[in-house]
Amino acid sequence: MSPQLRTENPSALALSTTDRGRTAPCRLACWFDEDAPRRQTYTIRADGPWGHVEGTGWDGFGALLDARRRLEPLGWLLAVAGARRDAWPSGFLRESGGEEAYLLLSPAAGTELPALPILAPAPAHLAATAADQEAAHRRWLETPPTAIAAPARAGAPTRRKWFAFRGPRAVESGTPTRGGAAR
Repeated sequence: MSPQLRTENPSALALSTTDRGRTAPCRLACWFDEDAPRRQTYTIRADGPWGHVEGTGWDGFGALLDARRRLEPLGWLLAVAGARRDAWPSGFLRESGGEEAYLLLSPAAGTELPALPILAPAPAHLAATAADQEAAHRRWLETPPTAIAAPARAGAPTRRKWFAFRGPRAVESGTPTRGGAAR
């Protein structure tokens, strides 16, 4: 079976980190290939002033992180929901394909965490490097559980367990194991 286009943003915005204030249009597309090796079933393709960059991962969010890590040394950030400093998918969303991410809001913002498609447009001032986003997610996880907004799904697991997913599932002998990767 050939790769399937899952989602795209033909008019995404890229931000230059070397030329402050410079923006450029770019095209982003998320592809799924069920015949690819497990850790490369999703591909994010980014076409812009840098040319063509691809990132792969076992889910869409992981592929976006990989593509962003390839763009950052070239001097570019992406202004999309999956690259926001305050966005991260739960373990459940990653297991479901990682094509959405939750906004990690403060308790004062409400009781539900909204989910956005990872390639949806986002305000340019919220674009972050992959490392900055990961650090913000870790800080959010360390927030006392009583101060974290509840997930939007009724009957969802408790807050910290719900978001405690640490990365791709561990793979042993080609067989994925349950749960998050070891710390």
